[in-house]
Amino acid sequence: MLAEETWLREREPDSPLLGFDSREEMQPLRPPSRGRAIVTIDDEPVSFDIVGQGEEWVGRASFMGFVLTIESRGFPIEGLRLARVKDPEPYIAGSRAQLKKWEDNARPFD
Repeated sequence: MLAEETWLREREPDSPLLGFDSREEMQPLRPPSRGRAIVTIDDEPVSFDIVGQGEEWVGRASFMGFVLTIESRGFPIEGLRLARVKDPEPYIAGSRAQLKKWEDNARPFD
């Protein structure tokens, strides 16, 4: 994972993999930035180490003995709030139902 390799210095932040934005016809990007941001988890502020470039960022933090990693494209970190999911079944069922809708809509000749 890019963020983990960057944190562990196994890959330098100016790696060629980070040098271009394919959506902009290979225009050079700024070097990635690194900083900290607060994300609220269950009403508790948690400081995340952030690596970002353009609209994309990855954040990493420790919380209650776990290492959390958040990856985003086009979603700002400002105001992000996370909450513990006690029963994942409704989310799993909803995701499966949505995938089925997409699959059904992708069959124009049926």
